[in-house]
Amino acid sequence: ILAIVPVVASVAVTGSFGAIFGDSEKAGTKEYSLYFLILGSVVTACGIFGVFFLKESRTSVKTSAGFGETLIYGFKPSVIKNNKSLYISLACMGIFSVSSQIFFPYLFIYLGSHFDMSNLGSILTPGVIAVTAVFAVAMLAVLAYFIIMSDKKGKSRYLYPAAVFYITGLVLVFFADTNFLYFIYAALVTVVGYGALMIMLGAAVRDFTPEDKTGQLQGIRMIFSVLIPMLIGPSVAEKVSNAYSATPGTNISETPAPHIFLAAAAFGIIIFVPLVFLSKEFKKKQSTK
Repeated sequence: ILAIVPVVASVAVTGSFGAIFGDSEKAGTKEYSLYFLILGSVVTACGIFGVFFLKESRTSVKTSAGFGETLIYGFKPSVIKNNKSLYISLACMGIFSVSSQIFFPYLFIYLGSHFDMSNLGSILTPGVIAVTAVFAVAMLAVLAYFIIMSDKKGKSRYLYPAAVFYITGLVLVFFADTNFLYFIYAALVTVVGYGALMIMLGAAVRDFTPEDKTGQLQGIRMIFSVLIPMLIGPSVAEKVSNAYSATPGTNISETPAPHIFLAAAAFGIIIFVPLVFLSKEFKKKQSTK
């Protein structure tokens, strides 16, 4: 649930912007400022609410370390060496997050600019809707299977197929071209891998985080899962889109090239390297139980 919530939030934020302000090309500086002000206010309100109503279920671990020492704790070579499993998990999370940030921020823009939705009614016949619904249920069942079985039999054997689903789905999305139905089927395959990897890697990071050092290592987790991916992913997407766009020089925020999905898949392949080591760490942990 913790892993799914940020995805739902990202979709809600992206979708609500269009619903509130309409065409993003016509949205001026004032509209953007107002929207970010709304988002900031909601987050602030949640923080204030949490101060008074969110109770910590565990007993806090007191530390004598000062702020500076706590801040750099996760960067110490000795900490990295003693928590090898955690940092391998973070490496996997980082690669996956960079890959997803190559296409995810531009997904709604891509849908709006690449597909003609005016004849959607003629495409989505009752038969097509039924087949699509069955396929969607099947893909969600596969996702549920990955998550349930990874808890029962260990994550090491299900990380690889999840990565294969994710990368294969992205490649299929690239080849969907202007066929909207093909895009939907390919996207559903991607969702299986995306959801399974996000949930299992998130769980892996929590599994290997020392109970008494959780707070001191959360900053490192944010660097790998948010900071680095959001710096690298969109930059790669912009360069790829500019290079392969049908109209060179076009801003990616207007018409992203389908090659961003291929770039995301290519970057995602790198994850198999740290996954080999992560699988070994899971097997070691399993053998000690």
